[in-house]
Amino acid sequence: MRPSPVACCSIPSGPDLRFLGALAFLLFLSLPAQAQNFEYFMLEMGWLPGQCLVDPKMPICADLSLQNEQARNLTLIGLKPEPRPGAMALRDCDPISKAFTTPAISPQDKVTSCSLPALKLDKVMQAELADLMPDIAACPERAYWAKYGSCAMLSPARYFERAVARARDIQNSLLNVAIAGAMGKRITRETLAEAFEMQFGPETARSLQLICTRSKEHRQQVLTGVRIAINQIGSMRNLTGDGLWHAPGVAFSARCPDEFLVAEPGAEEPPLPEKPLFEDPFATPE
Repeated sequence: MRPSPVACCSIPSGPDLRFLGALAFLLFLSLPAQAQNFEYFMLEMGWLPGQCLVDPKMPICADLSLQNEQARNLTLIGLKPEPRPGAMALRDCDPISKAFTTPAISPQDKVTSCSLPALKLDKVMQAELADLMPDIAACPERAYWAKYGSCAMLSPARYFERAVARARDIQNSLLNVAIAGAMGKRITRETLAEAFEMQFGPETARSLQLICTRSKEHRQQVLTGVRIAINQIGSMRNLTGDGLWHAPGVAFSARCPDEFLVAEPGAEEPPLPEKPLFEDPFATPE
């Protein structure tokens, strides 16, 4: 007779990694149904020069220059599984990681990303992530996997394989070219939307989000990243218009004003343009 699950397994009296693994698997099975299903991916990529204007104290900003390839291209943040609109957010689906993220007792005991479990990735993938993710020594891939990637219902190797491939697609896109070509200048939302649609097709800019944040010095809006919504099939192959996702009826989305700065690495931030906030329609021409 086939033994029951209770009869075949005994709880060890001391620490046992196999038992902890089995317990983690049972916890995984007990996750809410929302955490095991999602509708699309959000590819999150950053513009490092802009991020350094917003937070110049980041270690990677100290020697940032045009010689650094990560300063001339969009960089990978992660591939975030997203639920259907209105559903519960997907996060923290890896029960093993939770054991390493207990609340800090004091600021000196702050948990770092490198305290999370190492991911089983081959040397080729590790090299790819080192190229695509800034400050890889701080283990950003572990943190993103623990918080979001684990909800994709993929192994770490499969998940990062898709994330890296789609990030490369965007680095080779007209969007990346348009951003890099505007370094040190101001650009409009329409310019980037048009570059995106020129490559992926009409109205595909609905799958694109532009992210801006105010700089520290002049408090002007600076491009810090982009997000591209990708359907599940699109995540598995070279990115085309058919692989993009957008909610029905949703228009082009941007957390940027009509015009904003594309920061240049190693250069001083240019001042805000000298122009009135609005034009007086009754003013007499000079």
